[in-house]
Amino acid sequence: MQFIVLTAFYAILHEKQEQLVRLKTCKANLESVQDEFFYNEKICSYPELSPYSWHGTLAAKFEDIRLGGFLTSYIDLENRQLNEVISLVDNKISEIELEIEALKQRIGYLEEQARREKEKQTK
Repeated sequence: MQFIVLTAFYAILHEKQEQLVRLKTCKANLESVQDEFFYNEKICSYPELSPYSWHGTLAAKFEDIRLGGFLTSYIDLENRQLNEVISLVDNKISEIELEIEALKQRIGYLEEQARREKEKQTK
């Protein structure tokens, strides 16, 4: 009976460890994407419009949309939204690390119990 319980706890521990690896990989990828967003932010405002390339009412509206709408949304995604997701992943990583530690403690306790039972049976 104890063997079955231990086997189940080991399976759960293994799954949690796999989840932890996946989440850490996910966090690293998100941070890499965020770095790329930061690096490429300047692209949102290129090419700059000059009186010789394009001017007038349509050019001003285009510039308003590009800088006021698109760039603002881009910066929001780059900073606030990605930070929120990274924070959520960080919280989940911490939660799973705590679960892993609790599982390891429980497994240790069960192994000790099994060892004691085995000693009693051999006496």
